[in-house]
Amino acid sequence: YFALVFVISGGGILLIVGPGGFPLNAEQFASFGLLMYAAILAGPCVASILLTGIVDGRPGIRDLLARLSRWRVRWTWYAVALLPALVMTAMAMLLPLMSSDFRPAILDSNGKFGILLHALGPALLVGSFEEIGWTGFAVPHLRSRHSIFATGLIVGVVWGAWHFPLFWQPDSFSGALPLVILLTMLFSWLPPFRVLLVWVHDRTQSL
Repeated sequence: YFALVFVISGGGILLIVGPGGFPLNAEQFASFGLLMYAAILAGPCVASILLTGIVDGRPGIRDLLARLSRWRVRWTWYAVALLPALVMTAMAMLLPLMSSDFRPAILDSNGKFGILLHALGPALLVGSFEEIGWTGFAVPHLRSRHSIFATGLIVGVVWGAWHFPLFWQPDSFSGALPLVILLTMLFSWLPPFRVLLVWVHDRTQSL
């Protein structure tokens, strides 16, 4: 599954931007951004549907759809799932106290609802397509052999590596510090976050 994810996502990116197209500058991102996101998201989603059909057959597809439509769970699980977002929001509100450079633009905008809508809409769409793959296929198969913690770390590390094209900057490999920053951005919070997501799914069976 992991290999197929990278083949589909990586192949899609190469078709769109070409082999020498990374890292993207602002102009390229404006041109290829949406297509690139679509190509990247196709990896986990398409790989999950294909392999669920091959490995688990029609019962697996039915189970995937059932977990995708299961939303009646205790409100506490929604609170747990939203905890990382709430922590990040709190940090965004506290950082301006250190420097006005960190002040979120939404606080000074007259169209706060529009900004919020444009942020949440794509986020929910992207998350849904991602989780059809990571939690839809990889997590259940790993959980049959590993603990919640081990499953979360395995998927989290691969998840971090899969995000590489979105975090890579032009100077990421110019020295030790930029490389450390890149690796920190990819692996300091994504694996722990994935452990939390695996735990929530394990208790709710809800995608």
